[in-house]
Amino acid sequence: MLGWQVGVVGFGRIGQAVAKRLKAFGCTVLYTGPREKPEGAAVGAEFVDEAELFSRSDFVVPMFPLTAETTGYFNAARWVPRKHQCSAGREKPGSAPASFQVR
Repeated sequence: MLGWQVGVVGFGRIGQAVAKRLKAFGCTVLYTGPREKPEGAAVGAEFVDEAELFSRSDFVVPMFPLTAETTGYFNAARWVPRKHQCSAGREKPGSAPASFQVR
C-alpha cells in the first residue's frame, strides 16, 4: 500500500478513521466533501475537489451514508476511470452494493 493515493469520499467520523489507518500504511490520502475540515490536516489528508480526487486516486473509498441523495453517486462516469475500486459494504467478494453498481 506504500505510495498508493486513496480518495475518501465523505470525511465524517468513519472517513477520518479510515484515513488515519491508510496513512499508517504509507498511503497519500485525498478527501472530498461539502467543505474542508480541520480534521483533515490533523491526519495528513488533503482536501481536493471531486474531479481532482477521481483523477489522482488509485483507489476511491465511499464513506458516506446511503440516502436518496447519494444513491447512484458512483455511476459509470465516476467508476470507469478508476484503476481500482473499494466498497465499504459487506457484499460478496467481487461484487458491489446495488447503489454502487454501474448503471
